[in-house]
Order: sequence, then C-alpha cells, then structure tokens
Amino acid sequence: MTRLTWQISRPTKLFLAGLVGSILMGLSSCQSPRSESQPTERLLPEGSGVTNALNDYLLSINVLAASPYEVAYQDLDNDQLEDALVMLQGPDWCGLSGCPLLIFRGTSANDFLFLSRTERVRQPVLLSESRTNGWRDLVIGTTLKGRPEDVLLNYGLEGYPRDTSQGQRIETSRDLKTQSAF
Repeated sequence: MTRLTWQISRPTKLFLAGLVGSILMGLSSCQSPRSESQPTERLLPEGSGVTNALNDYLLSINVLAASPYEVAYQDLDNDQLEDALVMLQGPDWCGLSGCPLLIFRGTSANDFLFLSRTERVRQPVLLSESRTNGWRDLVIGTTLKGRPEDVLLNYGLEGYPRDTSQGQRIETSRDLKTQSAF
C-alpha cells in the first residue's frame, strides 16, 4: 500500500490558517442580529414627521439600535402632501460609495408609508422638475467605478431604483432645473 504525504511550507500553513480564521470570523459576523422574538421596543424616540415610519422600517429589517439620519420633506408625487426623503448616516450604513436613501410617501392621516430604498447615495440630493410616473426625478451624487458621478433616478413600479448604478448617468446636473433636498 502506498501512502501519500503532503509537504506544505510554513508560510503556506500560516496563510491557510489565516484564511480559515478569516472565513470563520466572516461567517460568524453574517449571523443575523435578530433574536428569537422580533424587537418591539422603539429605536427612535416618539416624534413628529417620519420618525414613527422610520422606526417601523428599522424594526422590519431587524435593526436593533437607533440610527442617525437626516430628513427632508418634499411633495414628490404632486398630491399636496409632503413625502419624506431620509438619508441614513453613520458607519453602520455608509461606505465610500455613499449611504442609503429611504423614500416615504405622506398620507392624509399625517403618517408615512415606506416606498423605496436606494443604496450608494451621496449628497447633494437634488429634486428635478421633470417627473416619471407622476413622481419627481431625483438627481443623486454617487461613486461609480471609483469615480464621482451624478445620476438621474426615475420612479418605477417598485419606487426609485435600489441602487444608484441603475440610474441614468448625467454629464452635469447644472443643466437641469432642480432644487436641493439635502
């Protein structure tokens, strides 16, 4: 019977040990922070405006801690009710490419309903005078392929696109009639 043995150099062993350790650490960090029962306590203090809807959204995605954010109120769909644009902030949400932008639709009951989330958004966020499906187009700063870019986001069947890379790249936002949201 022939016995095969493998000779692995010390640097290769150290590399493999580090690789396995990194994979195991990565897998342990992928575990959902969700506990067995859905959290029901408020993450954000009771407040006016979009705070309650934002709190409900954060709980629905199992975020267990309060999140810094910036909010702007604008009528995006021309229904005479203010809608809310919420930019999540901080290192838990933002990377080099930007932060998530949440859109909430205002209701006549002074509540807000979650519509969409767009990733990799950088300020400024501008509101175009042009509309798609009755909603204002958004001019968003982002980073595409490592370069700062401006993109035009149109409202579709599922709200605004999930990622700025799905927007239409524009040469310069200065040529568009816009107003600042943030």
